[in-house]
Amino acid sequence: MSEDIAERLRCLPVDCDGTCHACAAADEIERLRRWKTDATYVLDAWQEAWELAGCPSNLGATKSEAMLDEITRLRAEVEHEREQSDEWTKTLDAIDALHQPDQRIYCSACCDRWPCRTARLLHPEEHQ
Repeated sequence: MSEDIAERLRCLPVDCDGTCHACAAADEIERLRRWKTDATYVLDAWQEAWELAGCPSNLGATKSEAMLDEITRLRAEVEHEREQSDEWTKTLDAIDALHQPDQRIYCSACCDRWPCRTARLLHPEEHQ
């Protein structure tokens, strides 16, 4: 329908000063049609991202504000997990530093020698 309108506007006569307002209006309609197509594509992608994030919503907030809050929350969660991972890595490195695979520890209760205490932590599959 808008294509018909734009085409009819182009067919109108030119003003006395040589300005074709109808052609300018038709060009504007074309420009707005392209903008609408692009905007619809972007909004559809935005809707998909919002739904993928679990449709976060804060009372009175726009989708973009809710998404910004959700992204900020998720980044903080990832950073926390990364810090936890670093702590576990340090702990395992400390255990590994104590591990002496060739040394046996004497047990006074049973008068026997047992593998290094850290062996069960570092190699649980061997000590079940």
